[in-house]
Amino acid sequence: MYHGGAFGGVGEYISYLDDAETIATAPKRASISALALLPGDAVLDVGCGTGGDVRHLAESVGATGRAVGLDESPEMIATAGSRAAAWPNVEFIVGDAAEMPFADDEFAAARVERALQHMRDPASAVAEMARVVRSGGRIVAMEPDWDTLAISAANLEITRKVVRKSAERFRHPDSGRRLPEWFARAGIDILRVEASAVPIRSVEVADEAFRLTPVARALGAEDWLEDLRVREMHNAFIAYSMGVGVVGQVR
Repeated sequence: MYHGGAFGGVGEYISYLDDAETIATAPKRASISALALLPGDAVLDVGCGTGGDVRHLAESVGATGRAVGLDESPEMIATAGSRAAAWPNVEFIVGDAAEMPFADDEFAAARVERALQHMRDPASAVAEMARVVRSGGRIVAMEPDWDTLAISAANLEITRKVVRKSAERFRHPDSGRRLPEWFARAGIDILRVEASAVPIRSVEVADEAFRLTPVARALGAEDWLEDLRVREMHNAFIAYSMGVGVVGQVR
């Protein structure tokens, strides 16, 4: 899902999604496994972006199943469709997550990852997931908490400004910590809540994940960026941000 306030354009956001997909592979695999999918199931990915996760879901439900990706961005859906042209059990639909174009109980399970942070009404999106997933079906959400971004740097004051500025790019930078609230409000039974971080030791990879360069430059903090590079040269750099995952079951 693309929110124009957070990135320079759709192309830049597609590049960001491709980068992020290579960083958080273990949590992503775990989130798909938590859906407990069976061959023949219908499964929904909300805010699917370029559709990489939908293709993984399609593998889980097999040829007799159905994997559907929903995103409000026509550009994202166009890219997703072109990348999944060879997948007959995959569908991509342009739509609003707060008013999904699906029937009640249409899916066996649904997931959302790093998309609620961009949405105008994430609580309604979670409620809609509960509506379209049948009773007993799993709903899995994974969202970041941008206030937990930690970066090893000499200038703590600038680092705090970078963290604050980075969080301001998103409509809901606290989406991770609010997942239990949104699940509870939607009447979803919470089975498991987890929080984790992926430590990043490369400045280049951290820049891809957290967009440090544009944020630091907006603050006039070029020296701060150089300090990160020097730290990496001495094997002294680390960056990470907490992500929260919630597994729930529809009543």
